[in-house]
Amino acid sequence: MAENSRVFEVFIDPYLKGNVVFKELSILESLFGSLPSGTLLLSTDRDEIDLTNRNISIKLLHNDGTEFNLKGYVYDIQNNVRGEVAVKFTLSNLDFVSLSGSGQYQGIDDAITELYPGEVIKDFTSNLTSNLSMNRVLTPPYHYLKKILRGYKKNSVYGFGFRGLIIRDFKDKTKQKELVVGKDVSLIEDIKSRVIHDSDKEEIIQDELTNISNVTYNTELFTADNEYLDLIQNYAHNNNFYKEPLSEGMFSASQFLNLDVGDFVGVSGNDNPYDESLLLIQRQLVYKSQNITTLIKLGTF
Repeated sequence: MAENSRVFEVFIDPYLKGNVVFKELSILESLFGSLPSGTLLLSTDRDEIDLTNRNISIKLLHNDGTEFNLKGYVYDIQNNVRGEVAVKFTLSNLDFVSLSGSGQYQGIDDAITELYPGEVIKDFTSNLTSNLSMNRVLTPPYHYLKKILRGYKKNSVYGFGFRGLIIRDFKDKTKQKELVVGKDVSLIEDIKSRVIHDSDKEEIIQDELTNISNVTYNTELFTADNEYLDLIQNYAHNNNFYKEPLSEGMFSASQFLNLDVGDFVGVSGNDNPYDESLLLIQRQLVYKSQNITTLIKLGTF
């Protein structure tokens, strides 16, 4: 079944059947490892919902040619205070998230290719050697990838987005998209900045006798076998940035913004508080009453 507007079509299966009336669809993608997720609001009695089918398929079509084909699983169905049914879902393969397993991979890219069930979007390579032995022991693919992706390369950031797994170098701002603040796009959350303290301090101690490397980054200690020194250096460096952006702001648009998490965005227009390219940290699409709203969070690192 489809809900139509001038510029957007939304198809959802299998929950728009019978006496079920579509009210609202909200989907969210972000950097830093969270899986894309969403909520589907329906006007119906909960008994009308088929609780035996926990799979959900969503297709979004925009008149500029943009298309999303999203599949996921429903993890909760509940009545809200307005008497609507809220179907909450994660846009991922359930086995990817919950099925534990073991495996050995030749390098980090081999592990990513073997374990991620979708497209991998990146335009640079890791500094880790391709024959570095990567071992997964009784861990679901999703949780294992979250551990190793933070060490992909210094100044790298990743996210599980609508289009796939996105890995970006957040210092490389050569490919920038533009966002004009004005009639249809507005800043809705004040700019927040955190204080920059002393310069980052890294100390490395390698013990050849025990084959153990200790990396102290600022006040945090990271330990691994010597052959994984580059990996833990990357991880320790990136871990400092992942805690919180240097600054961030939230923007709202009464239209579809064809931007992806991990994109660099140059903001211009009315009362623009930024004078540099920003990283798109989070994007939420809300479809309601035949209108699409895009909420995005931009930040610097």
